Amino acid sequence: MAEVQERLEARFPDLDPSVVAAAVQVAAAGITGPVREYVPLLVERAARERLNRAVAGGGTAPVARGSRDLTAQ
Repeated sequence: MAEVQERLEARFPDLDPSVVAAAVQVAAAGITGPVREYVPLLVERAARERLNRAVAGGGTAPVARGSRDLTAQ
């Protein structure tokens, strides 16, 4: 997941790295199942969507687990 976080930090340079890390953690926690081959791709996609919503909301919205803004699907 470190590579996913690095790519997202590069894509969202205005966000604090801890915000990006939290988005990756929340996204990874939401993906379960026996097939793990595509998990990094799915995590990156979900985290990127959360971060896009945070940026579109005009700031760095919290990404902690349970946050309505960023964990809603």
